[in-house]
Amino acid sequence: ENKNKYSNMKKEELMGVVMNIRRDNLVPICTRLLADTNKIVRNGMMQFLGPFIASFYPLGGQQQKKDGNRSKAGDDNGIINLLSGRDKENEVGGMGVQFFPHANGMVSRLSPASILSQAAGKDIEPLEYPTDTRDHLESLLPKFLEKCFNDAKSLVLILHHRDTHPISPEDSKVLMEELLPPYVKLSTISTGEDNVDAEMRVYCAYSLPAVILLLGAEGWQRSLKNCFLALITGTDESGKNENASSVPLPVKRCLASSYHTICHMLGPAALKGTSEDKTSKRDILSVFEHHFLSDADDTVRFNVIRNLPSFLALLSFSK
Repeated sequence: ENKNKYSNMKKEELMGVVMNIRRDNLVPICTRLLADTNKIVRNGMMQFLGPFIASFYPLGGQQQKKDGNRSKAGDDNGIINLLSGRDKENEVGGMGVQFFPHANGMVSRLSPASILSQAAGKDIEPLEYPTDTRDHLESLLPKFLEKCFNDAKSLVLILHHRDTHPISPEDSKVLMEELLPPYVKLSTISTGEDNVDAEMRVYCAYSLPAVILLLGAEGWQRSLKNCFLALITGTDESGKNENASSVPLPVKRCLASSYHTICHMLGPAALKGTSEDKTSKRDILSVFEHHFLSDADDTVRFNVIRNLPSFLALLSFSK
């Protein structure tokens, strides 16, 4: 009976049913697993908590009007269709159908030796363009610059889609109240096992851009800002933790690579910071200077520097 019921539904109605099931059934299951008495079960759920939250992102193509109704035009402009079909760009960079920033280039983000080696050892192919053309100049650029440029173009499409396809109020409420608090706790988790703590912080950092994309400025001000600062500084909101020297290197590398993406998601206003944040060096710009550019690890510095043009583009609007 249910099978016939669902088969007769329109696509939009079926998507609504799926989202209701996810919110009403899967969220309670998730919270129970996070509170399970078995630590293996708890750790397993914590590992996938960020991706589960990110799965609430509205993939559909219909735009949300100001009156709350869905527009009939543009049914095919869902995020998957929007970013797929860019074959040339996806060959080198471009977020493609893996539109969540945290899912793009994770391997090279944590250990980008392959990118560096490609950039340093790239053979210059025989010239196929006149030497005074733009095509010729672009052919001489390292591949990682082309990748960053294509990623930036994908990001523009992603942010436009996010602004025109907001998360539903029902999903926002359950995420903010039920799943965001345990996710944020991953940034300062203390199980008594150093390896487990480090691993959970890496998972938290890995999913952070996707969670910020979903929950936006409201989620940032609510607790994601403190989550980000705790991950990169090793201190909690009060600043009294003494774990700064023990920030896992993969966490720093991951956040350095996604730093410009997070800034674009939050917009120029987030770069201003409060006077209190500036005094305590917990504003976004201080983090950039003291925790990325000044880091002893070459990969952390490289990950943030290679996206510097994208980050600097925001500064002129943050005054």
